[in-house]
Amino acid sequence: MTTAGQRQHFKSRVARAINGRRLLDLLMLLVFAASTAHVAGLWSDIKPAPRVIYVAPDGSNWHDGSHPRRALKTVQFAADRARPGSEIVILPGVYHERVHLRRGGTAANPITIRAQQPGTVTITGEAPSHVTANWRWKSEGDDVYSTQVDYPVYRLRCDQRTLYRVIYGGLDKFRELVARPHAMPAFYFEAPRLYVFLGPEQNPGNVRLRTHRRVPVPREWGEFKSAQIWCEADHVKLEALQLDFGIGSGILLWNAAHVTISDCSVRGSTFGIDGTRGLKPSVGLTVENCLYHNFPQAEWRQRWLSWDEVYASYSSSSLVASQDDQSVVRNNLVVHAGDALQVTTRDDRPVRYGALIKENLLAAGTDDAFEFDGPARNITVSHNLVYNFHQNLGVSPVLDGPVLITDNLFLHPADELNGSQIKLISNHGPTGPAIRNVAVSGNTFVGNWLYWTDGCPLSNVAIRDNVFAVQHLRSSKWPTGVKDQGNRYVKLPPGGYPNPGRERQWFQAGNDQPATETRKPWSLPHPGPRWMDPWGHECTRSALEGLTKSVVQ
Repeated sequence: MTTAGQRQHFKSRVARAINGRRLLDLLMLLVFAASTAHVAGLWSDIKPAPRVIYVAPDGSNWHDGSHPRRALKTVQFAADRARPGSEIVILPGVYHERVHLRRGGTAANPITIRAQQPGTVTITGEAPSHVTANWRWKSEGDDVYSTQVDYPVYRLRCDQRTLYRVIYGGLDKFRELVARPHAMPAFYFEAPRLYVFLGPEQNPGNVRLRTHRRVPVPREWGEFKSAQIWCEADHVKLEALQLDFGIGSGILLWNAAHVTISDCSVRGSTFGIDGTRGLKPSVGLTVENCLYHNFPQAEWRQRWLSWDEVYASYSSSSLVASQDDQSVVRNNLVVHAGDALQVTTRDDRPVRYGALIKENLLAAGTDDAFEFDGPARNITVSHNLVYNFHQNLGVSPVLDGPVLITDNLFLHPADELNGSQIKLISNHGPTGPAIRNVAVSGNTFVGNWLYWTDGCPLSNVAIRDNVFAVQHLRSSKWPTGVKDQGNRYVKLPPGGYPNPGRERQWFQAGNDQPATETRKPWSLPHPGPRWMDPWGHECTRSALEGLTKSVVQ
């Protein structure tokens, strides 16, 4: 690391070389600076960065970034030059880089990174097109093809569709899966070969496959230490960006606090935003008007694979994983996911505000819409719409609480993804830890089973004034330990039922209220990025079509 005296000495020598037109001396100085990896820092010290720093695909890192015509070329170079109060404005285009944010702002002067035109900037870890173009395919029979690759492949896409990755069972399991009726595109990697199935009589040499650049191999439990934006800086705002092929995360918070992420979309990663890493809490995380999808994950479950087979490889597929105080998750859109929102708190940290999850739209998910495993202290979930998820509420187990779940709408078509409304398990049965301090009130549930439990202890679990319209009711509606007060139960026919979103009966108050009293019409603010029309994108349109008949306006 250079000292202030060393930097001043370097700048004086540069100035003398420029004034004396000693070009050879200047060149030698710059070569020396590059060899010691301080070019960006020294350049920033020589000429202070402007408050607004522009980045463009046709820019140059020899520019100062002060104007669109003097834009820098990479987001990383701009981030290295930013200071508290800086605004990095990215012009439309595709940026093939992974950004590491090491320098942050202050509460009064955050660093902002935003698209100049919302939704026109993509930061991607996609491999150059020549990587997949150079793959030489060999037929392995039964519409399976293989090619030799230079590094492990963890994600593969054809057009907008992600190929299902077979992780467990080896090549035999891969062949068994793709031989099933209605098999969808899938792949399996076993060094050094990649095996691909695209469908009957489909040759991968005739289509454009997309994959990622080389990333670190996954650690234990298959966790990837990779991200499209790796943030270890406080007081940062990220706005209106599209992030692709992060593999582990679109945005990874590593010892970063007070980060606001708005109007961004994420695909090609396990987590959209992961705030669970590092030793320092990610206090003050705000995620609003964002989109996450792993299209077509829900279709794998609906048309082809068992729940276990999807869960084994794609149980997370989440917009947010958060475990710290002052988290706000609001107005987001999550489709084709596993656990859409994973929010809890840490064991060893005091909680002042907890977390607020409000006005999100979650559709077509293969595991929990909301997962609260762990202490989950002081979490409020309100005014969200959940459509066609395997499980609605994964309070499994909430160890401390309190968790308040109120005024949400859970709608599920008959005989589709939905398993149960509330999951009450600890994975250890009666000997497991107790689920405690959970209140579910004022919600409407329409779907399959009422609950799923492994017999774990329950303490202070109150379910009050909800409407449950379900196909399956047990003789004892709830397990021992649940406080059942003022709820209304409707037994639905197994072959289908009237539209759950528009039928007046679903919104009548609980049994302790007059039968003529109904809840106010239910509406949802614009979910997901404000620059995006969700009906114009295949990944979101496929999950939302059922809502045209279900959402109450």
